[in-house]
Amino acid sequence: MKKFKSMHEYAKYLNCWIRDYLIAAKKDGVVLGISGGIDSAVVLALCLMNKDIKVIARFFNIKNSSLDKKCIKDLETTYKIKIKNVNFKKEVKSITKKLKIENKLAIANIKPRMRMLSLYALAQQHNALVIGTSNLDELYLGYYTKFGDGACDLAPIAHLNKREVYQLAHTLNVPCSIINRAPSASLYENQTDEKELDITYEEIDNFLDGEKVSRNSLNKIKKWHNASLHKLALLKTPEPFKERKI
Repeated sequence: MKKFKSMHEYAKYLNCWIRDYLIAAKKDGVVLGISGGIDSAVVLALCLMNKDIKVIARFFNIKNSSLDKKCIKDLETTYKIKIKNVNFKKEVKSITKKLKIENKLAIANIKPRMRMLSLYALAQQHNALVIGTSNLDELYLGYYTKFGDGACDLAPIAHLNKREVYQLAHTLNVPCSIINRAPSASLYENQTDEKELDITYEEIDNFLDGEKVSRNSLNKIKKWHNASLHKLALLKTPEPFKERKI
């Protein structure tokens, strides 16, 4: 990013990168899941920088907080866009009941997987691609749902740490209600990223930038990273069958 004179110039570069990717793929636009958090807000703002990119945005309401809903409204007002609300409360409850899922995290992960299933269906319907919203911190720690919010066709902020995402957010005039809220995946009531990770994004950013962090923080970062390596690995397959001569 050092070769860019400003964050605004870099934002324009990312917008052109998204547009060029769509042209090469012969697609009409992107489908984007909006959560009310800063990452999806930044990706939305990047896509809306010019009218060359058709954006289909959806907010999947699955026991989301009132703050999520307020942030969605603020995005609609700021960027003059309609974000349709899709209610999946009954569907998630039905899946949980039919499969007799009791594990709290397993139930929570049904939500992002339902969102991604829906986004890909919409993408195929509208000749579009699913655009991801994961940042570098989340990807390095594996702090995302496998085949859920981790699934996408292109990921424009995957190389940016959380600090850089906030810089882009200010540049792109993301609403203060989103910038100032505690980062959360909204998987369950009162959930926040830093509380669940037991480490701050500042510490993670410092580590990713090559700066010194405490031994305690380093151990936590390594623990999260090592436990999630399976999410980054290619599909595991056995060796090709070779008939043995007897």
